[in-house]
Amino acid sequence: MILNLARAAYDAAKNRSALFEILDERLEMALRALETKYHKIKQRSKEGLLPFLSQKVDGNHYFRLENASRLVSFLGLNAMIYSFFDKSLHEDSEATAFAEEVVKHLFKRVRESTKKPETRVSLSMLPSRCS
Repeated sequence: MILNLARAAYDAAKNRSALFEILDERLEMALRALETKYHKIKQRSKEGLLPFLSQKVDGNHYFRLENASRLVSFLGLNAMIYSFFDKSLHEDSEATAFAEEVVKHLFKRVRESTKKPETRVSLSMLPSRCS
């Protein structure tokens, strides 16, 4: 799942509290989608509909769903900062501090969602294709 930070910033219209509410809503939606995907893969595997993933090699399962990570990625960090400050991420210390606050917030929320034993959720950042 991918969170588009730039889109969230545009939707928040330079309102910081609105931005964090939007991020929380979209993160929750992404986590629910990943949970649904997990249960559907588990169900289909039990039904024998995923023979490649369900196969055993030397008595061990080829794919162990319970050990799989669920990734929530984000993109558009610099564009989000630019929409709030009209400056690039690295041009202003306030902008950099805000970017750090947003990423820490997302990390905290993702970490809170991993309380269940079979849940392995990680936050990742997609690289930018800057020239």
